[in-house]
Amino acid sequence: MDLEFIEDMVGRDKNADIKKIDGEDYLVTYNTLQNIKGTELGWIIVEITPVSVIRTSVTEAGMRLFS
Repeated sequence: MDLEFIEDMVGRDKNADIKKIDGEDYLVTYNTLQNIKGTELGWIIVEITPVSVIRTSVTEAGMRLFS
């Protein structure tokens, strides 16, 4: 899949966005790990979660609360 949009996200003030990938909405988040215990890394950790999964979880939690 084409994930070039991640490069555009890196360095912005906002580290989360909703993007359409293969016709489905995804929540894309990233965090940068500059170093761990003095070891320079500069890694970027990207997480891509289908929005449908988030909505399902929230709906199920709401149904349990109000049942």
